[in-house]
Amino acid sequence: MVEPSRWVSVAEAAAAAGVSRSTLRAWYRDGRLASRLVPGRNGPMREVPLEPVLERAQLGERLAAAARPGPAEEPGGDRSAVAALEAALLRAEQRAERAEAALRTALQRAARAEAALLRASPGTAADRGDARSGR
Repeated sequence: MVEPSRWVSVAEAAAAAGVSRSTLRAWYRDGRLASRLVPGRNGPMREVPLEPVLERAQLGERLAAAARPGPAEEPGGDRSAVAALEAALLRAEQRAERAEAALRTALQRAARAEAALLRASPGTAADRGDARSGR
């Protein structure tokens, strides 16, 4: 078995988590999962961290299980209310993860833009010293 903290190919992660490769692609394209390109035998290869893939796949299974009524449940009973609340909580957690990923991306873009502006702009008056202040 592959150790969970490793970065693995999309195919390996899909097989280990029991999800499709297209699902994994959707997750990293939406910012719900980190990914990186590494050199491969036939050109760049995309890798994903296995542990978050396994956690996300397990979340999906829990969400699906919470949506299915159990055999002993009565409509409107406490169990169905708890299952509905668990499903709502899982959906909220997934939305929060997507929002955090989007925020991280926005912050990274802002930092890159700020760094580019600082590299492109001349120094401040204090940096210029005597040349412009007439001292």
